[in-house]
Amino acid sequence: MGYETVAGVKAKHYTFDEKALGWGGISKAKGDVWVAPEGYALKEVVEAYGKDVFWEKGEGTLKWIWEVLDLNKPFTIEVPKECAQALPEDIPILADASEMVTSEGMIIYKSATPFKEAVKFYKEKMPANGWSPSSGSVEMENMAMLNFSKGDRTASVSISPEGEGVTVMITMGK
Repeated sequence: MGYETVAGVKAKHYTFDEKALGWGGISKAKGDVWVAPEGYALKEVVEAYGKDVFWEKGEGTLKWIWEVLDLNKPFTIEVPKECAQALPEDIPILADASEMVTSEGMIIYKSATPFKEAVKFYKEKMPANGWSPSSGSVEMENMAMLNFSKGDRTASVSISPEGEGVTVMITMGK
């Protein structure tokens, strides 16, 4: 389609249809993409129609637009309030937690904290937050599974070494 300037970069403009997407269930699509000379996409506009796509049943139209606004400038990504998952206030998390994934009843993260220190942290902090140690806990050289209860709730903290630090997986239930 020629060249256009996007985010201050002269970009090659391409168009495509449903054949380029390769998504099952899409019966019709049209789209545009602008690509920088170095090969990375700067902007994309897509409208697709289909049936039973993206794990959903029924027919519908999907529309999206994304665009690079400030190339090579620092930025901050803020999670919208409606997307943030609140962590339970009584479940301690190591201060340097990274790569955290949360879902209903589960928290997984990595930490640079050494294995023995991480185990000690949970053995001290869980009771300090009202949790009682419960049966089934296991501690070995390369793995710890610490079980706790609080009222009708349970928490299992699995800690395993990874590199110089650890991976922590906390599963909670009733």
